Amino acid sequence: LFSSRRRWNFVVMNDHTTSAARPETRQVTIETLIKIYQPLLFQRNANAVPILVMTPAHRRPIENSSIDLGTVEEFTARVEEGYRAYAIAWNQHSRVRQETASAARIAPVGLAFLHVNKDRPELWIKLYQDDDLHPSLCGSWLMALVIIG
Repeated sequence: LFSSRRRWNFVVMNDHTTSAARPETRQVTIETLIKIYQPLLFQRNANAVPILVMTPAHRRPIENSSIDLGTVEEFTARVEEGYRAYAIAWNQHSRVRQETASAARIAPVGLAFLHVNKDRPELWIKLYQDDDLHPSLCGSWLMALVIIG
C-alpha cells in the first residue's frame, strides 16, 4: 500500500472484534489510528477514503474472549459503538472533515450478520467457521457484499 506509486481510492481496515467492543481497548485503537495509520495514509494517499469494517459479534460467547460482552445483540451494539468512535476520531483528526467525500465510512458487516441472526437463524450458523469467531466462506461473501454495497 505505502510502497506503491499507485494511488488508492479506498483503504479497508478492521479491528479485533472484542477490541472495538471494549472501551479500554477501543481507546488504544483510536490512538493507533490517529498516530500511526492516519499519517501513513495521508502521506501517500491524501484522498483515499478509509472504510472501517465493523466486524460481526462472535456466534456464541467464547470463554476468555467474549463471555463478558453479552448476547449477540449486545455484543453487536458494543462493536457498533466502537466503530462509530473510530470514525469520529478519524474524521476529527484528519485533514478532511466528516461531511466530505474522503471522510471515514463504516461498512456495517456486524449489523448484516445480526440481521441474518434475527431473520434467518438457519443461515446464521453458516456464516461462521467452526471456531465461532471467524467468517466462513458464506460469511466472507456477506462481508464483501456489505463492503462494496
